[in-house]
Amino acid sequence: MPSVVITGANRGLGLEFTRQFLATGWTVHAGVRRPAQAANLAALADAESLRLNIHAIDLSDFVSIERFAAGLGDAPIDLLINNAGIMDVGASDFSEKNRHSIQVLGLLDHEAWAEVFRTNVLGTTSLTEALLPHLAAGKDRKIVMISSIMGSITACATGSFPPGGGLYLYRSTKAALNMVTRNMAADLARGGFTVIAVNPGWVRTDMGGADAMFDPAISVGNMIAMITGATTADNGSFISHDGARLPW
Repeated sequence: MPSVVITGANRGLGLEFTRQFLATGWTVHAGVRRPAQAANLAALADAESLRLNIHAIDLSDFVSIERFAAGLGDAPIDLLINNAGIMDVGASDFSEKNRHSIQVLGLLDHEAWAEVFRTNVLGTTSLTEALLPHLAAGKDRKIVMISSIMGSITACATGSFPPGGGLYLYRSTKAALNMVTRNMAADLARGGFTVIAVNPGWVRTDMGGADAMFDPAISVGNMIAMITGATTADNGSFISHDGARLPW
């Protein structure tokens, strides 16, 4: 049966990815920072104990990443979904109203910026590097970066939804992650890998807020259909959950 590694699997998109992949027969390696506090995952494990494996993965801690990869032994991995990410350090209210009052020019917290970058870009890249031998041994050899239209420089410049301005920390890290995607796609193409960046849309999660447009089940269902159908011809693409190609 195919296997997938999912980071940030204890809530939001990551938890929904875990549910839906388990429902279709995949073996899931679910990464969370604090497994003992992942009650929703524990409930899934009670029903899917043979196919759900819960691991401690903290993307801000490179030792944690190395420990996880080593613990897999020589197990092949077909798909890596780099879902874990943060919008800010310590912030919890990302409603549409509050969204315009954080990460504002002139009031930027540069230490927090470094922390967001460490998790969203450096940690994600480090984990992917650590899992390359496992992915090379897998059948599908797919790497998915959960990005955002907010990381599109073209969309920001043209005033497309969402309009540019604000959210410097989050936007810049997603733009950087997009560049990592393009680089990896080029470096891994000869090995038969498919590396893509995916926009989940504006989803009702802790990060997306209650005002968001999509339910997690809909967004994730769309993404899984698109991801599982992707081929090496899609390598290096930025794709929305509904299949639309996005500008970098």
